Amino acid sequence: MNLLFSSAITVFFVIFFYKKERNYTFSKHSYLMHQELIGVAFGFCSILSIEYCTITKDAIISTRDAAPVVAGLVFGGPSGIIAGIISGTYRLLWHSSISQAGLVSSMLDANSMGGFARIAGALGSIFAGLIAALAKKYLVDEKKANVFLALFISSLVLIFELTMVFYFRSGYSIRTNEVLAQCAVPIYIANIVTVGIAMLAAWALSVKKAPVANKTQEKFDLSWY
Repeated sequence: MNLLFSSAITVFFVIFFYKKERNYTFSKHSYLMHQELIGVAFGFCSILSIEYCTITKDAIISTRDAAPVVAGLVFGGPSGIIAGIISGTYRLLWHSSISQAGLVSSMLDANSMGGFARIAGALGSIFAGLIAALAKKYLVDEKKANVFLALFISSLVLIFELTMVFYFRSGYSIRTNEVLAQCAVPIYIANIVTVGIAMLAAWALSVKKAPVANKTQEKFDLSWY
């Protein structure tokens, strides 16, 4: 149920902000402010995904990487990067404690709750925002929501995270294999389904005739967008 809730929140945010954007609700704001607003909103969405996750012994199963991907691909590169940084930072700090050993030692502790894949998960969320931003700039037709590209990016993000788990926990080969065997498939399915539904919702909204463009909005329609 936790994964269903976090997935539904991501889809809701996509529909809500897409409709606001098509109605030029943000036209009175600068482009950067508009991107910051959406980035923070989807960063908050990732935080909710972390809080409403499924907890295992060494990792967490969540849809946190879906928000930076859809934010970057649907709304603009900067919003995806902002969402990714917020998500990655929160994942890094999640259940870390300022103990006698220090905050950094707590974050690096492989035996803390979700700590085994903590660094890999944090880097994965940041990577999700960055790659979505690059795809938005160089690969995406701004008039369409590319569902298949979003699914491909989600797959790349998971591969990146798995690679980071092997890299940072190379001294725990048996434990690493156990963690990945337990979590990789559920994480992949959860994020793929969330991204797929969110992008299909954006595509469905994009095929509707948009209102006449607002000149103020076009002024801030930069190359990222």
